[in-house]
Order: sequence, then C-alpha cells, then structure tokens
Amino acid sequence: MATLPAHTDGVCALAISTLLPDSLASVGHDGSLRVWDLVSEVSVQELSLHRQNRDSGALGVAVHAKERLLVTAGADAAIRVLTWSGGPATGSSK
Repeated sequence: MATLPAHTDGVCALAISTLLPDSLASVGHDGSLRVWDLVSEVSVQELSLHRQNRDSGALGVAVHAKERLLVTAGADAAIRVLTWSGGPATGSSK
C-alpha cells in the first residue's frame, strides 16, 4: 500500500486506463489533475484545470477504454479533454 500526497484539498476521483496500467489520474477540490507513476509512486504531472466554485474544483475524471484520452469535469462547468500517454497529459477545454 502507498500514500500519494500532493493535492492541497480533498481528492474527488481516480482513474486508471487499461492501456496505461502503471499510471493513475486523480482530481481534487484544489482544481488540479495529477498524473501518477504507480511504479515509482510519484506525481509526474500537475495541471490546474478547474477554477474553484463553492469550495469545489475538479469533480470527476474518466479515461477512454480504447483511446488514450482523459476527461475531467469541474465545478466551474468546464470539461477538459486531454491526450494521455502515461506521462504528462496534454489537451484542450470544451
């Protein structure tokens, strides 16, 4: 078991892709997405994707089953779609 401390507020959701089983994505009330390397147990990326709204930031994260896509949803009414290769994620706002 490991503890992966990094978010500055509560963690809201986690996602692991079947295509990238050694990586984990997490989102939290701090509005950030973090990408983790589960082998080394370190955060390899932090993106501030969502503005806080009523003490909530990023609310959910999901990964596509067959494509390397990661989607986040926030309390700021924004959806972010990112390409996820297992390392840093890149993407756009929708």
